[in-house]
Amino acid sequence: MSIPEQFIQNLAEQCEPIPASPSPLRLSGQWLIEAIIYIGVSLLYLGVRPDIKLQLQSPSFYVEFFLLSTLIIMASFSAAALSYPDLYQRRKLIYLPFFTMALLVTFLLIQWQMTTHVTHAPSHTWQCLLSITLLAVLPAGRVFYAIRKMASTHYRLAGITAMLFSLAIGSFVIGFSELNGAIAHAIQWHYLPIICISFAGLWLGKKYLTW
Repeated sequence: MSIPEQFIQNLAEQCEPIPASPSPLRLSGQWLIEAIIYIGVSLLYLGVRPDIKLQLQSPSFYVEFFLLSTLIIMASFSAAALSYPDLYQRRKLIYLPFFTMALLVTFLLIQWQMTTHVTHAPSHTWQCLLSITLLAVLPAGRVFYAIRKMASTHYRLAGITAMLFSLAIGSFVIGFSELNGAIAHAIQWHYLPIICISFAGLWLGKKYLTW
């Protein structure tokens, strides 16, 4: 046996096999399970809004949180696919969270224009945005850590998607805990700001997800 062949054989005998990376579906599924637990614990701590029974009679409430839930699911899968250098051959699906976010904001704008009765916005404004951002810190740290362990070559887009996923979780919690009947408040202090803050993922992705 030649020296190179002997060297290769020694490496094969001494090195342990590297476990295969999880698929995007499995990875995003793990993040979603953690997100459900996190949302549940957060609502136990903050409490559910006192008018929840009334809100559950409103079709628009169901549509809003269905779209928000869809955004969380789509963003988790997109971020997981972006963890791979070849996007796990799911290039056409990675933009779905941005489409869902646009659909959600469009729905709320239409509802706002169609609203005929006066609804009083809560006295707190920027406090909502601060709460959403703080609630997003832990999920964002978790997802950024997971993506960093992979081999993303689309770190800026991965950063934005991870931020959108995390901020959507924070918005979901606040939406179920805050007493708010004003659609304009939700648009102004919940959804439009999280789109803007998500762009911080461009910088965070470049700083923390490069390898």
